[in-house]
Amino acid sequence: MKRSFSSAFTAGVLLIFLAVLAAATWIDLPLSQALYHPNQTWAIYLEAMGFYPFYFPALLWLLGLANDAEVKGSIRTLCTAAFTAATALMAYSSYHHLESRGVQLAFVPVCIVWTILLFGYVFILAAESRCNAAWRKRERFGFFWGTVYMLLGNIIIHVIKPIWNRARFDEMMQQADFSNFTPWYQPFGAGGSSFPSGHTAAACGLIFLVFICDAFPQYRKYRKFILILCSAYIAAMAASRIIIGRHFLSDTVAACLIMAGSFLLMRRSKMYREMLDKLPLAESDAPEKEIE
Repeated sequence: MKRSFSSAFTAGVLLIFLAVLAAATWIDLPLSQALYHPNQTWAIYLEAMGFYPFYFPALLWLLGLANDAEVKGSIRTLCTAAFTAATALMAYSSYHHLESRGVQLAFVPVCIVWTILLFGYVFILAAESRCNAAWRKRERFGFFWGTVYMLLGNIIIHVIKPIWNRARFDEMMQQADFSNFTPWYQPFGAGGSSFPSGHTAAACGLIFLVFICDAFPQYRKYRKFILILCSAYIAAMAASRIIIGRHFLSDTVAACLIMAGSFLLMRRSKMYREMLDKLPLAESDAPEKEIE
């Protein structure tokens, strides 16, 4: 009964997405014109840093391997270099976004956020050192599949973008000419990368927390709560992309559908189930203190 309810709920959510996508055929352009506010501060900061969750699993996976004494020295060095390069690239991307939007002293918020994140990474490493090997394997299961989710999403999104070639709203707005506007279902547009929304897809990356919950039986009861929080974050990101004119409603909904489909297929894949079943799940393997 529980599984059938879950399947029905999932099907219902997907149908809602499809209905909104269908409605976007008529409301895409007027909605963007009504909501356009390129100087909205919270939307600018989400653009600059809201994509981070997509890459957290990969960074944490690399960091864990880099500090694992059981991993070969050359691999640890490679993981450290990859982690350093990725964090530097993400920080620069955030700075570039903020500076291009006219934010004064754009490096200050970037430095503050990354200082907090790096302290968080140190805390996670310290916590890992107090856990046994079984705990770390389950944790890295979540990081690994979060990384796969990120890679798969990036590939799909960036394969579709040049095919659809859809013009962005803000670029047409600057030219005061919407003749290049095309509906979401029409590929080979006049030029652009509006469809689908990469930032909205990146926000979906926060769902990697569900993979971690899958690996820990005592945390599985929190999956619905996590999905609600993730949905709120994804909705905020989607709204921000429309408000600052980088995407239409259909761009964001399409990204959600792509990532939702990828998520469902991954969790139902044979490889995912086999890896999950092979994890050490004995209660005695868990740390002494657990979340109630």
